[in-house]
Amino acid sequence: MRLLTAVVLCAYLLMDSAGAILRAREAMAVWYTAVAPAMFPFLALLPVFTDEENRRAYEFFFGKILKRLFYLPQGSSSSAVIGMIAGTPAGAIAVRRGMNGGHFTLKQAHTLLHLSTGVSPVFMISAVGQGMFSDAWTGVRIAISVWTAQWISAAVFARLPLFEKTVHAESAVKTESAGAVRDGVLNVLSVCGWMVAFSVFLGALPRPVYAFFEVSTGAEVFSGFGNSHLVAGLCAFGGVCVIFQSLSACGLREIRKSMFIALRLLSGGMAFCISHLIGMVKVSAFSVTVDAFTLSVLSAAFLALALFAFLIRNAFNNKGRKQYGKA
Repeated sequence: MRLLTAVVLCAYLLMDSAGAILRAREAMAVWYTAVAPAMFPFLALLPVFTDEENRRAYEFFFGKILKRLFYLPQGSSSSAVIGMIAGTPAGAIAVRRGMNGGHFTLKQAHTLLHLSTGVSPVFMISAVGQGMFSDAWTGVRIAISVWTAQWISAAVFARLPLFEKTVHAESAVKTESAGAVRDGVLNVLSVCGWMVAFSVFLGALPRPVYAFFEVSTGAEVFSGFGNSHLVAGLCAFGGVCVIFQSLSACGLREIRKSMFIALRLLSGGMAFCISHLIGMVKVSAFSVTVDAFTLSVLSAAFLALALFAFLIRNAFNNKGRKQYGKA
């Protein structure tokens, strides 16, 4: 079957080689200008953000909230926070690292993966809001709508009587190398590969239809209609390409693809409605002068400073305990 599929795809490329090359170039251009700059800082720093010491910091700040809202076990906070800030595939990789050696039910794995594999707010604010709508507030509204929809849909799903089977992610030690920068580059390039593959083989579809397969192109299509609410729904859904990236990066074979896609669709519908509600509040348009890469670096730096402050706090507390013990 695989061989037959390969033959059919090769025949398709030969029949429309000029169109395939053009679509591949367009996908690479979108990846180069809007996607890669927003992803690379987080992907390069991911091993630092998700090591054992820093995971304790995430648990200190967010562990109780995630446990109450989503019934997630210890070790989940780093994946959820990184996914909300950095988007996928950083969030999906963080899920694999965070679940390594832990005990999660299938429902908890679904919930965590849903929370961790959205679209980066840097992309929504910089590339979509400022770049496509010439209004950064539109991007902020889209990001708020997407986040809110993710949290509501995840909270609802976590309360359903489903999937109590225990699952394990593939070992992070075996699947990841020691070179953080090299891993970051390879992961960003893998995103480019997914985008090019979808664009080459499905990019000939009508643009409004292809919009639901690839979020960058879809946001551009819907922004041409002047409809930011559709863009919010699309960013919450993520597009089929983002869903495939997330499932590939997380290393969770037990994840039920149909349920994961249904959750993304539910989140997309909620984000569309929430965006309408937020849009009723009149806010003046504003612009941001920083590019996507700078905004991503600033976000990563903010997260790093929060972790650094936690480590300093622990160091002082440990020093105080030692002095008390000596006394």
